[in-house]
Amino acid sequence: MPDATYQRATILPLFYEKIAASIGGKGPCPAIVAADFGHGFVKKPANDDELPVLESVPTNLEEIPKKFYRAELEETDRQLSDGRLIIRCHVPSGSVDTPKQNSMIGLIDLEGDLVAVVQDFPDWITPSDEHTAYAYLDFPHIGENPPEAI
Repeated sequence: MPDATYQRATILPLFYEKIAASIGGKGPCPAIVAADFGHGFVKKPANDDELPVLESVPTNLEEIPKKFYRAELEETDRQLSDGRLIIRCHVPSGSVDTPKQNSMIGLIDLEGDLVAVVQDFPDWITPSDEHTAYAYLDFPHIGENPPEAI
């Protein structure tokens, strides 16, 4: 069986554009304040013996397809540790009326823009269950070897 990608994270170009604008004094730094749950960009297997395939997310994506829930993040849902920002994305029990298929979480900034997407193999979120996923962004230069200005 070929190597499969079970999870993927994509930081969209808009995230970097906003950081550049912030550094240049032309806008706020993108703070992630919400997580949208939805489903899309997954190729279904031809038969039960095959795995689904996570498809690439378009770099100009503005909204998660088939969005069914937005989790507003609390300060405690975002933790920075050793150059890794860990974001807790939670759907409480009773938040959906009917079962919803989930394969994507979109990270939303203060201005309501989609700045990053986390993909996983499809799963079902049901009205009686809660669901928690953790997205993370690595900032490797925060740790022992910070970048140098030139």
